[in-house]
Amino acid sequence: MFTKRSILLALTLVLLAAASVIAAVPRPTNQLRLTVDRIIEVLRDTDLSHDQVLQEVADLVRSKFDFWAMSQRTLGVNWKKATKEEQQHFVKLFAELLEDTYRGRIKAYTYNDEHVEYIGERVRGSRAEVHTIVVANKEIPVSYKMRLKGEEWLVYDVIIE
Repeated sequence: MFTKRSILLALTLVLLAAASVIAAVPRPTNQLRLTVDRIIEVLRDTDLSHDQVLQEVADLVRSKFDFWAMSQRTLGVNWKKATKEEQQHFVKLFAELLEDTYRGRIKAYTYNDEHVEYIGERVRGSRAEVHTIVVANKEIPVSYKMRLKGEEWLVYDVIIE
């Protein structure tokens, strides 16, 4: 028969294990900051060719954006009507479209001492929203909606005001 002491010990161990798992997952703001800082480093790196800059930024974005979730949100109710093959094809095309759009913006980019200020985050379970301000000639509020996938926060929506 279990004693109160052994039950209390078991509950304590379970809570400690759960707390260590939660502590192992980085905050969404911290993960986003690492990615944004790396993108800024790449954009500033005068030793990289233009093609290298485009490739490194594309690799970073692909690794931190959830194109599957973005595609689902874009198609809405039509997502469920599509076959698995159609969904996969749409995700591929959607990611390429976004990459091409930002590739054009990067080509026109000139670094003018812009920086990003992180002003807050809201976490609700496996979803989060990180609020930032891009400070350049003017302040541009940008919010990133993210979801926890495994131990990593992935961006599934970007709101530029």
